[in-house]
Amino acid sequence: MAQRSPLKQDHLFYARMQNDVYQLIAVMNVFSKVREKTEHDKKSTNHPGIQILRNYRRMNLMFL
Repeated sequence: MAQRSPLKQDHLFYARMQNDVYQLIAVMNVFSKVREKTEHDKKSTNHPGIQILRNYRRMNLMFL
């Protein structure tokens, strides 16, 4: 097997790492939006049962 130049390997590694970071940021953005929405829901409805149902439904939609 031909030996790849270390520079090329570094480049691939950093590109992959950058991609992971972008994905992580995207996931964190989704979670912060869900948290903001949840805070808003708490203000509008303080009944815990409805709150739990809403959160459960939202989490299910997120991971489909």
